[in-house]
Order: sequence, then C-alpha cells, then structure tokens
Amino acid sequence: MKRTILLLLPTCTLLVLMIPISASSNNLVESPPPTFTPTSFYYFPLMVKNWPWRPEKVIIVIWDGTQRAHLLEMLDNGELPSLENFISEDAVLLLPYIDSASCEPGSGDGYRTETGPANSAIATGLGYPGMANWRNKDRQPIPDGLTLWEWFKGRGYVTGIVCSMDAQFWPHIPLSNAKPDIDYWQVGWLYSWVTDLSIEFIREYASSRFFLWVHYQEPDNVGHYYGENHVEYSEALVRLDGELGRLLTELGAQGIEDGTLVVLTTDHGFVEDGFGHGACNSDTKELFLAASSQASGFSGCVEAQTDIAPCIKGVVLEHQ
Repeated sequence: MKRTILLLLPTCTLLVLMIPISASSNNLVESPPPTFTPTSFYYFPLMVKNWPWRPEKVIIVIWDGTQRAHLLEMLDNGELPSLENFISEDAVLLLPYIDSASCEPGSGDGYRTETGPANSAIATGLGYPGMANWRNKDRQPIPDGLTLWEWFKGRGYVTGIVCSMDAQFWPHIPLSNAKPDIDYWQVGWLYSWVTDLSIEFIREYASSRFFLWVHYQEPDNVGHYYGENHVEYSEALVRLDGELGRLLTELGAQGIEDGTLVVLTTDHGFVEDGFGHGACNSDTKELFLAASSQASGFSGCVEAQTDIAPCIKGVVLEHQ
C-alpha cells in the first residue's frame, strides 16, 4: 500500500523531519539520510543525556515483515487502536531504515532484508561483518559479548526471549553464544502463545530489572502465503495489535508500565503487492519504530536500524 507523505522543513538541528499525517499518527518523524554511524556497541548519541526517566525494564517487540506504508495506512484508518493508544498524542512514531544501498556486504551496514541478519542488527547495533550475519543462508553465531542479552545480564538484569520460531537463521544459531546469558528462552508457535509466555515472564520478574525480547513471526509468514495486499496480511496486523494491547495491559496490572521502556519495531518490510522481501528497495528497507511515550528522546537518537541497540544502552547507562 503506497501513499504520499508531505515532509516539512526540519524544526531543529537534530536533522529530524516532522511529518503530519493524521490525528491518529501524530508527530511522525521521517529519518533523513544517515549522518553518522555508531562505531562500537558502546556508542550512544548525546540526545539521550539528561533524559528525565529511568527505565528499570526493557521490552523489544518485533512484528516480523511489516511493511511501513501498510502499517501507517492502517494506523491512519483507526484499525490499530492499541498501537494508536501506545503512541499517544505526546509520543513519536519513528521511521528508521536499513542503511545499505544494495543490501550486500560492503554497502553500508551490508545485510539483506531478511529475518536473521536484521534481528542480529537490532540485537547488536552492528551491521555486517560485525554481527556476522548478512543473509539467512549464511547464518553464524553472533560473536561473544555483542548482544543486548549479554550486555543486560552483565548489569544484573534478568533476560528473556520469546519467539514464534526457532529457525536456524533466527534465533537458534545467531544467539548460540549468547544463550548462556538468556535466563528465559521460550518458543510459542502461535502469536497468542508468544504473548502468553511473555506475560508469564513479566509476572515472574515484575519486581526485578529485566530485558525481554518478544518476536512475532506475523505478518511475515502470512505475506509469504497470501501476499502483502491481501486482507489476511492486514488481519495479521490487527491480531498483533490486540497482542500488543495484552502486553501493555499486563504492565499496567503489575504497576510497572511507567518504569518499562517498550520498543516496537520490525526487522524488515515487505514488497508492495508481493509475496516476499528479497528486493532491496524502500518497501523492504523502510521500517517503523514506536516507543513508550516517556521515550521522546528516541526521536533524536534512532535513524538507522543499527541505532536501536546503542540508543537503548545509552538510556540505561545514563540513568544507572
């Protein structure tokens, strides 16, 4: 689903463009071409400094294979109420990208728009060869000490992952080195099971500092079977929106929503009216990221997909 987005002039020196689209998607931020590249896993931009909020818990939620334009259209049409409420009027929905012209080694971050390398990039803040994976067929263990699970575990956090798949390309082989530092590793083959197992983790460790990764295989698997413009692709996003609502409700029930940084994003997009995401174009490289309403500092921090992990680290480091 394509649509035209009107870009206004930048409002500040952060090189962030504000994009008014509708009342349901306030303060959308379109990322400009990259002006920096994190040089190590310990990099974090200045924007997160003096951020008046301390997250005790961090949850990353992945909606696999979500085309940005498709999601934004549904959001504008009021079809994703949980996401709309999550963003809220005072928060921002960011529009990062995969920073590679050809999605091949040697081009920017240098990895294909596929599940294994893209999730490895989110988990480390590194492109290829840093995180060792550039396509699903050449899956490799991420080198020791580079993932968010290892980083959080070293700082006393309980760590977990709940995934609707246990494929060789993700998370089985890429996280093989990190697995000893992951306290809770569960596979839920259905989207509702993923949420059930995530809620189990949240309830068990509500009184602890924790890092949890929640990976839904939808809408990617539906898109491969029915195509991006099929009603089933949209209905998969509606289901995920309901699961997001369940997770956020549980945080509220446990009284920990104000101290939890929730980051919702996708690993890659999907070809317009297609059945895959192999093409290296705007359909597959343009992403979305929604964060907790307290996390307004992300608007000056996340530009490329590889900025997500460094920006999360920067927030936690600044407030320890």
